[in-house]
Amino acid sequence: MDTTRDETDSEWRVWPTYHELFEENRRLEARLRAAQDRIEKLERLVEELRRAGHRQAAPARRKDEPTSEPKKPCGKSGRRHGPHAHRGVPPRIDETYDVPLPAKCPH
Repeated sequence: MDTTRDETDSEWRVWPTYHELFEENRRLEARLRAAQDRIEKLERLVEELRRAGHRQAAPARRKDEPTSEPKKPCGKSGRRHGPHAHRGVPPRIDETYDVPLPAKCPH
């Protein structure tokens, strides 16, 4: 290292040589490359974890052989469809209400 006296300061300063600066530059570039490689590796890991967090699709349905007489796509008709339930008329009426018609059509 060179030792020179600074004109503005009364202390002696030690200045690095070209070779020392060159070696420091090489060390810093190596550290930078290692940091960039680590960043890329972590980004890939984050992307894999993000994709893994999504719900996996169900496996594809395996279809059987086609039948010679397939079922009709529509529902059953008539009595085969089943009973239709309706509320029956009550046997005795307890209350009645008188509701007058409007004086004229509202429309």
